[in-house]
This record gives sequence, structure tokens and C-alpha cells, in this order.
Amino acid sequence: MLFEEASLRMRRYRGDKELGGGATQADMTEAEAALGTTFPESYKAFLREFGWGGVGSWELFGVGRSVPEYLNLVRMTGMERTVAHPHIPRALIPIMNDGFGNHYCLATASLNKGECPVVFWDHEKDAKQEPKVVSPQFDLWLLDLLRESGI
Repeated sequence: MLFEEASLRMRRYRGDKELGGGATQADMTEAEAALGTTFPESYKAFLREFGWGGVGSWELFGVGRSVPEYLNLVRMTGMERTVAHPHIPRALIPIMNDGFGNHYCLATASLNKGECPVVFWDHEKDAKQEPKVVSPQFDLWLLDLLRESGI
């Protein structure tokens, strides 16, 4: 139910937005295999519906045929795991950059009953940091993000 409300808010928003056309099951399976993880169900719902996208001043990483390179989840996760410092741990999947080099991430090692927390990875701390949990699951985080943005 939470994702449906978030989706409706995103679709109805009349301001600046760019939403993808959705990802296939094959796109999601390939991305999970490439990243060595399983996505939470609410993030899969986002991927199925949009694939990737942005509303207002924020943009979510994703997968699918039309995803721009700078929002390509597999590419960006690979870069954050190998190029950026400190490297993001394999158990975290970055889903949005905050514009300052930090990332909101899915904590997929904590997947439970199909969902996992969204955490904040601070690029100014070291690799041994305990990322701050900002939401118990993706769909709630997305809906809160929309509400906080006035969307």
C-alpha cells in the first residue's frame, strides 16, 4: 500500500520529474546477480513500475533499457564499491546520492520478510562506519521523501 501511494504522488507531481518506463523481471534478476544480492520487494515494485527516476531535486538509481548511465544501479554500485573512498560495503546497495557524495542505501544483508532498512552512508567517515538507519524499508522511505519534498 505504501508504494502505491508513493507511485501515485510521483505520477501526479506537476513539477520537474523524469520517470523511466519500468524494468523487466530479467532486468532485475540480472542486476541482482551482478550485485550479488536480492532486492527488497518494495524496491522491486519501484523498479517494475519506473525502473529509475527522479522527482523534484532527487533521483533514484535503477535498471532497465532507458536508464541513464549516471543512474544505472549496477554501474553506480560498482563504482562506489571500487573507486569511491571509502568503498561502500557489498551488503549496501546505493539507491540515491544526496548531492554531497553520500548515499542512501538498501541494507540488503538485513533482508527480512522481503524488506530491508534504508541506511545513510557518509563518505566522510571511514569504511568501518555503522551507517545510520533512516527507514525500516524502501517504500516507507520513498513516501517520507516525497512528503518531506512537498510532493
